[in-house]
Amino acid sequence: MDILPAQKFPEITSRFSRKKLLLIFFAIIFLVIGIFVIAPFIAEPTSPPKEIFITNITEGQATITWSTDKPTKGTVKVQNVIYKDDGDKNKKSQGFYATHLVTIGALRPATVYNFEIYQGWRKVYEGTFATAIVLNSVNNPNPVYGRVLDTLNRPQVGVIVYLTGKNENEKSAQALNNTTTEVCPIKSPQLQRQLTLHP
Repeated sequence: MDILPAQKFPEITSRFSRKKLLLIFFAIIFLVIGIFVIAPFIAEPTSPPKEIFITNITEGQATITWSTDKPTKGTVKVQNVIYKDDGDKNKKSQGFYATHLVTIGALRPATVYNFEIYQGWRKVYEGTFATAIVLNSVNNPNPVYGRVLDTLNRPQVGVIVYLTGKNENEKSAQALNNTTTEVCPIKSPQLQRQLTLHP
């Protein structure tokens, strides 16, 4: 076996090669940042909110509900405080829903508040609501209970029920499971007779 003399290889670190390597390095970093940081904000589904209602207004809280054509994450921002969907309050991560119900608490009586609806990190709606005055006396509530059934008598989950009594604010509740749901305290016996909720 013949041993060949050592050959000199061309220098890889020429000025042109360094520029090329730096360009490839920065392109890879930009790609990684784009995939892991920017892409989730762009790729997160959005759907314009519709049927936005402010219900269950008391002197210290209000409920904001809306629906979307496709499931999205939903939060409401009031005075720089972020409120999650009621179904996500005890969870670490947010779910994707087509019906959203967010209860805003720790509010002051007879006060106007601005609110913003967000889907992921995108603000998709702005509005206002006012809390009620403090009442001198409160009537005994007469709760309405029931389930929402489809045409095949199957309980539906995730639906929002709205009720309005004469001389009362609109009330809402979300069916988070298929058991009986307390819809709201209704003081009107006339409205209770008109309801056709299935117990």
